[in-house]
Order: sequence, then structure tokens, then C-alpha cells
Amino acid sequence: MNEIRIHGRHFVPYISKETIATKVTELASILNKRFLHTDETPLVLGILNGSFIFMADLLRELEFQCTVQFIRIESYQGLKTTGVVKMESELSHKWVNKHVILVEDIVDTGHTLNRFVPVLKSHNPKSVFITSLLFKEEALEVVVDLDHFCFKIPKEFVVGYGLDYDGLGRHFKDIYRLK
Repeated sequence: MNEIRIHGRHFVPYISKETIATKVTELASILNKRFLHTDETPLVLGILNGSFIFMADLLRELEFQCTVQFIRIESYQGLKTTGVVKMESELSHKWVNKHVILVEDIVDTGHTLNRFVPVLKSHNPKSVFITSLLFKEEALEVVVDLDHFCFKIPKEFVVGYGLDYDGLGRHFKDIYRLK
């Protein structure tokens, strides 16, 4: 892992792809124990754009049948959250009476989940399991209930493994933090 540069800013190595893979396998094990023997097929719901790589790797580790869906929710511009959460898809009819596994890339201020989870739950899913790759507990502005997170990180800006800086940096296999 070498230092990278995006939009004129320097980012240094933070979490390696090997460390990420280990945590994804651990999460899959938790989900396999919980959902492998359920009678109904769970729905894995990813929050775009950031979760797509994490979710793809997670899906490949699951041992149970599941359906997959994405919803686009945005709250970042540049290096900061805007405080405004925008949802761009309406697929709620598929959430009714389903076990939903909600996959988020990063929980920062908590506003995205704080706004979306009540919408999800208003459609009466059987259960909701909320997981995130990264959790910035120090940055929380609202209470969120996570069932699982892979890494707790400090209040730093990160890119890679699906996370971006104004659209760039998602493709990196490792996670980098702003220098």
C-alpha cells in the first residue's frame, strides 16, 4: 500500500484489503448463523454508492439464498456531510414481510440511517439487521442502532473499498485516510 493522491489531497494507507477480507468473513459467519435456517429468503439491501464493493464481497461469503436490492442515498459533498439526506429510489414494496439485511459502507453522523431506517420499518419487514463496514462513533450526531460493524474508526476522512472523495477513489482495494 502506497500513499495516494485524489483531488490534490494526500491519503495514506489505513486498512489493508487482507484485514477487510477477514472482517467480511466474520460478518458473513454471523449472518450465516442467523439466516441459514430461516424459512424465508432474506433481502440484502445495499445503500449506494459506497456499499457496493463491501456488499459484493459479503454476498460471496453468504451460505444462504438471498435477494439483492440497492437504494441510493446521498449525504456527502466533498469532505463533509451536507446534513441533508437524499433518497433516489422507491422500492419499498419489496421490504414488506421480509428479513432485511441493510448494508452501509460507513456510519458517520448517523443522519442517513436515522432518516432511512424508520422509512424501511414503516413497510413492516419481518426483521431488520443493520451492518456497516465502518463506524465513526465520535462523529455521531444522532443515535443509531447497529447490529454489527466491521471497524470502528476515528473521525477521519477515508477513501477506497467503495468509499470516495467527490466520486474518486472507490476502486482502491485498501482503505486510505486523509493525511
